[in-house]
Amino acid sequence: MRYLLFAILLLNLSVAYAQLDCPVPFGTNNGDQKYHITIGVGQTKLYGDMDKSGTMGTAFFLKVDYKLLKGLHIGVEGQIGSLEAVPSIVDERYVTNNYYSGGVFVTAYPYDILTNSKSSYNYSLKDRLLSGFYVGLGISGLRNSYKEGDIYRDPNLLYTYGPIAYYDENNLPVFKEKINSLLLPAINAGLAFPINKHTTRTGRYWSAVLNGQFNFANNELLDGYIPYDQNGRRIESNNDMYTFYSLGVRYSL
Repeated sequence: MRYLLFAILLLNLSVAYAQLDCPVPFGTNNGDQKYHITIGVGQTKLYGDMDKSGTMGTAFFLKVDYKLLKGLHIGVEGQIGSLEAVPSIVDERYVTNNYYSGGVFVTAYPYDILTNSKSSYNYSLKDRLLSGFYVGLGISGLRNSYKEGDIYRDPNLLYTYGPIAYYDENNLPVFKEKINSLLLPAINAGLAFPINKHTTRTGRYWSAVLNGQFNFANNELLDGYIPYDQNGRRIESNNDMYTFYSLGVRYSL
């Protein structure tokens, strides 16, 4: 299913590509536009309280940036996807949860900041690679959504417990199905490689984007578990985090 969605995305982008010769709605025809829209897909990996988890989830993202200064952008990003963990046989816990997130990012392009050269249609391969490298820092809000059967819990084993909302009339724990987390910091590093910047007549152009994102939560609940030992004692541990490696396309206008 995920590959079908990605194929549909590529088809839509190819249709949009045919519109490149339309008049420029924003900015000027100088190949150095202020607005950048990026869409892509990738894989997530959850790092929480379960050992040796190798399962990957899938996520999609949409990001819109505005160029504040030469080499400095500010933008908003939204994600929707899944975080999954199926650890070793020794650890009986597992989790699959859907999530969506939204946040604000500041992105810097070091080469553009440090050089005085103006944008040109005739970038060399070296210049395009150096100019396309970026790092970003942001803050996001994330909401997990758990469904019955998506997370393993055994009432007789406290170390399999997740976030407890309250106890019912039978003194049994009732678990939260939705959990909010703050991702601070959320760190990006990647490469936006212009594809047709040196040939377009309108100033608008496409770029291929390779991105790695590292999201650090302010709690231990991204994996749905609060760490306890076999005796029911709370274990102090590091907050959860997840990585998101993605491939996308960017349209600059």
